[in-house]
Amino acid sequence: HQYGMESISYRIANPYGPRQPLLSKQGVIPIFLNCLLNKEPIKVFGDGSMIRDYIFVKDAITMITNSFENGNYSLYNLGSGLGNSISEVIEAIEEVTRQKFEIEKTEAPKTFVHTNTLDTSRYVNEFPGLSLTSLKEGIAQTWANLKEASNEI
Repeated sequence: HQYGMESISYRIANPYGPRQPLLSKQGVIPIFLNCLLNKEPIKVFGDGSMIRDYIFVKDAITMITNSFENGNYSLYNLGSGLGNSISEVIEAIEEVTRQKFEIEKTEAPKTFVHTNTLDTSRYVNEFPGLSLTSLKEGIAQTWANLKEASNEI
């Protein structure tokens, strides 16, 4: 702003997808997939009802590209605009992989926010018609890439 340069800021929901670092402590989808691949239990905080907004990385890239070309604002929330509970994520992963998790439940820290979804209406109104990848399809693509990468090692 000080030098008159235009910029766009993005608040991106929980992105996930192929080539995401698996050993990071961020991103429940890759963490869970990595545990499944390595036959390790997953840790679930609380009863699994915690809700987050997840976005497939290719969808986030498309949204960013669209805003570069025709954006009217300097700030966008990028996400699905919907929420999925941890239990729904686990169910989707188990369905896609046809494997069951061993789940270790632990008490949720008092600082955990139960529900966090992004209001994407500004983006959706400005760029209508974007078809987002479903949670199951995104997980399927991420799982396929993870299995392929693990075979290369």
